[in-house]
Amino acid sequence: MTLKQRVRRLVNRYGYDIHRNGPRVFDRQEHIFRGPIRTILDVGANRGDITAEFQRHFPEARVFAFEALPSMAELLRDRFKGDARISVVEAAVTDSSGTRKFYENVVPDTSSLLPAGGDFERFGYSAVFQQRAVLEVKAMTLTEWTAAHGVQEIDILKLDIQGGELLALRGAERLLVESRIRYIYSEVLFQTVYEGQCVAGEIWAY
Repeated sequence: MTLKQRVRRLVNRYGYDIHRNGPRVFDRQEHIFRGPIRTILDVGANRGDITAEFQRHFPEARVFAFEALPSMAELLRDRFKGDARISVVEAAVTDSSGTRKFYENVVPDTSSLLPAGGDFERFGYSAVFQQRAVLEVKAMTLTEWTAAHGVQEIDILKLDIQGGELLALRGAERLLVESRIRYIYSEVLFQTVYEGQCVAGEIWAY
């Protein structure tokens, strides 16, 4: 038995499965989300591929695509212009509102509120995490954003914000306590590649 087969068997034992990532990921995962899906927050929308998947699978839902990097936010606005179901929110989602430093890297997908650090060089990611600029961006908590926009319940909260997922969840604590988020669909990191980032176990513990 190969190592890959052993890992898959282990995670299957605990009710999980492993699939290759890709733009059609929801073709295998749509069944996870049960009941009517009306409000989706795509936090860390990047180029909007997952936003488009949400739009395709849940055509009746309103999707809010959060993106802190100005160039990516502009791309999102252009990609989804004319679609009233999708709103682009140009802001970072974290544990406090105001303005925050945002570290733009040469590979936009790795840009983050957190500077590259930890073991990223040891894993050969130096080129990927090479810093291009440090920007000042608008930051907000989900608790404050939902109150300001009259959003009572989030059906799906998707998080892909490069190590800042726990900060976003802390900023949504009241929503979590009040059971106003039905599903959380999050990227998790198992190695430290940003300074001050969370790892998978910290998210699960929280």
